[in-house]
Amino acid sequence: MASLLEAMSEKIVILPIHGIGGISKTTFARLIYNDPKFNCYSQVWVHVSQRFDSNKIYKSIILQLSGKEGLANECKMIHSRLKKLLCGKKILIVLDDLWEDNQFLLLELKDMLYHDDSNITILVTTRSELIAERICTNLQPHKILPLTNNMCWDLIKQRSGFKDRNDKEQLMGIGWEIAKKCGGVALAALSLGFTLRPMNFHEWMKVKDSDIWNEPVSKDLFLPNHVLASLMLSYSYMSPCLKPCFTYCATFPKGHNIVKDDLIYQWIALDFVKPTKLLSNMELCERYIVQLLGLSFFQQPVSPKTSEAYYKQATFFTMHDLVHDLAISLLGNNILDQSKQGKTRGSSGQYALLRDCSRSLELCLTSRARLIALRFLDGCRSKLSGTAFAPARSLRVLDLSECYIQSLPDSIGKLQQLRYLIAPNIEDEIVPECITKLSNLIYLNLQGSNIMALPESIGELERLLHLDLSHCFRMHELPDSFRTLEKLAHLDLSNTFVISGLSESLQCLSRLEHVNLSRCGWIGYRVRKICDLTGLSESLQYLNLSNVFVCYVELQQVLVNLTKLRYLNLNLQRDLDNELVEAEFDSLFECAEFDSLLECVCSLSNLEYLNLARQYNLRTIPESIGKLRMLNTLDLSYCENLQRLPASVSAINSLRFLNVSGCSKLDKSTLPQNKNSTTVLLPHFVVHAGDGESSSNLYELEDKHLSLLVISRLENVKSAEEAMRIKLVEKQSIIKLELAWTRDARRFADDRGVLSELMPPDTLEF
Repeated sequence: MASLLEAMSEKIVILPIHGIGGISKTTFARLIYNDPKFNCYSQVWVHVSQRFDSNKIYKSIILQLSGKEGLANECKMIHSRLKKLLCGKKILIVLDDLWEDNQFLLLELKDMLYHDDSNITILVTTRSELIAERICTNLQPHKILPLTNNMCWDLIKQRSGFKDRNDKEQLMGIGWEIAKKCGGVALAALSLGFTLRPMNFHEWMKVKDSDIWNEPVSKDLFLPNHVLASLMLSYSYMSPCLKPCFTYCATFPKGHNIVKDDLIYQWIALDFVKPTKLLSNMELCERYIVQLLGLSFFQQPVSPKTSEAYYKQATFFTMHDLVHDLAISLLGNNILDQSKQGKTRGSSGQYALLRDCSRSLELCLTSRARLIALRFLDGCRSKLSGTAFAPARSLRVLDLSECYIQSLPDSIGKLQQLRYLIAPNIEDEIVPECITKLSNLIYLNLQGSNIMALPESIGELERLLHLDLSHCFRMHELPDSFRTLEKLAHLDLSNTFVISGLSESLQCLSRLEHVNLSRCGWIGYRVRKICDLTGLSESLQYLNLSNVFVCYVELQQVLVNLTKLRYLNLNLQRDLDNELVEAEFDSLFECAEFDSLLECVCSLSNLEYLNLARQYNLRTIPESIGKLRMLNTLDLSYCENLQRLPASVSAINSLRFLNVSGCSKLDKSTLPQNKNSTTVLLPHFVVHAGDGESSSNLYELEDKHLSLLVISRLENVKSAEEAMRIKLVEKQSIIKLELAWTRDARRFADDRGVLSELMPPDTLEF
């Protein structure tokens, strides 16, 4: 790091970081990327991977620097745009996982990223020492050395819960031998540690003596065999239901940000998940996600947000390249992946990852192929042709999110087995009627499209569970048949304008559990009529009405019947443009009416999350809030006129988080004073853990989303796994973050390991 800082005065600085696969090169680059010394730099992260495409690299840099995704594919236009964006800036660029060793191409890459009027710092991660030497300029390549056997054993002990076991003495020698087989690779140790957690002495012995250690698994010269062997062992102990869920993730390109909810619906669409008497499909999928995170097969993403993340806060995962390699090897010929050089046609498998949605699918597949999942590669942006998917009559999952869609082809109506369709940003104003012939469809995402209306026969999609119409700004009505979508459980209409027929439809959709109406009907901050949700009294659990400007009286009439509600968001971003609108606003939002509304909210006894942030008329909280015995989170941030809290708040034993940041008039003496209270006063979170406890309380931040967060006494975190669990990087609402350790205090875990798992989101304002 010191040598890098010394060289930063140069026009361009390139630091290559090399080492074997899984040795934490990306983690090292991430630490530099997040170093405060680069706070004033524009930052770019590009996942390069095996197929070198310089234009794709340049376009990714352009997107991250400008925030705009251009469709231009001509080299001259791309180069010109890139040079303009580099001019006069201080920029930090990470090129992660570079495989290209052609000296001419590497020289061209360096030339394109050089600009006389800029300071460009480039970090390059690669497995090859040769590539590191060829790409470097004024700094010597930095080699990441393997972990020692002791370090691997420490990681295994952390992940396996070794400290709390009663058979530690018996397992000590076995665990040490397993640690030696990890080859100094943290990923191997972490995955094996989690696998060993539920195992007894004999099962630990089986892992140590497994034949998999001696089988030739890896053909990569830069990857010792035992690294993939350790991952293969972890895979071999997965439950039979989890295995296809994991291998399916090979259908995403390397470095791809996987959206959690989308992945879950794809698993369900492909019949990978079988509900039990105790657990639903969704509950099982959540457990699978937790397991894959524990194995480190899923990780927090580093690369920039996608357009979907721009629209809404979504949970993302990514797969380590080695884990992706494992999934690919397990699928074998069952996948056609055109992201790999040399693989362009002739597949007879079930999955396809293609580069060109304008070409006929028949050119890529054999006549024996029975394709069930098809997606197109990031950045292809070619114009969609009906022949790109028409021959795949067995298709269940179709992802068109990276295609340019002028209109949906009529041939889509022939995909009778299709269950999952994502087709965002459609340019045309209508959706063809043939889409309603997809009688097996359970998931439909048309977000960001120019459509003005849905097909009149939309009600024929009788199995539809999830519908996303967010950011469909031009849509102004719902057809009468919409109200017959009786199985619909998830509806997202956030950031849409006034939609006629919505209230009538929602009254009939009695199985809706999740409704997002954030900024729905919001035009120039004009107050709108709220939809009638009384028909959802027995089903609705999640309701987001943030930034929906409605009369308090009407809102009370809606909420009083929603007795099953667990999540309620009434966050109000008041930013009025003119006096006329402000007068209209104030005339409909009287303090007395708001007090009555609060009494109504306090009668919703199943509430676990309540967000009243930025409510201008909130001055006091009624004593009846003490009736919310299940309340976990209460967000009162930036309620500028809030003066006091009732004593009953201290009596809510379930309350874990109380956010009062920005409440300038609040009498602090009314905050919970009970010494036995476990309530955390956000945004200040203090980490604590007793000597007899296996973990700290840091996990309590896992589901919390704040604009300001201060975490102190991080020395009490007992393992890096705890820090990973809170997924800090995914908390896209945070704009200010402070992390603090106490100097010279006792540590339970290495500070660097904890810090590496506390990567901040890219929304911070410096």
